[in-house]
Amino acid sequence: MRVSGEGLIRLCIDELLSIPLRHCFSGVDEACADSVSGCGRIATISGYTEWTSSAAPSLSFGWDWQLDVHDGGIRWRRIDVPRTNVLLVDSRGRDLDWGRSLSYLSTVVDSLPWVKSVAQCVCETRV
Repeated sequence: MRVSGEGLIRLCIDELLSIPLRHCFSGVDEACADSVSGCGRIATISGYTEWTSSAAPSLSFGWDWQLDVHDGGIRWRRIDVPRTNVLLVDSRGRDLDWGRSLSYLSTVVDSLPWVKSVAQCVCETRV
């Protein structure tokens, strides 16, 4: 793992997978929270979340999420790729291109238990 002058943390996927990430905070987009009041309409609820590592240098992953009505139930889904200070490198330490790195990082984010943590945080905050 190495930190570059521009603040990116470069590491390989195996290093990343060995670092625990924890929920830092989450919130609901305020414009969406206001739209929920329309009785009888399907509301679009979306928000954001941030996850970090506790060890220095601190890894940061943030992404947007949305609640969808799907097959008669509610489904939480990540919207777009994560925002991050991590750039993955290959086995020789060479940078992966951003698109490929973000694709792998999206898979890592999707494997986190983020829905439970975000739902709990958002529901506690909204009450």
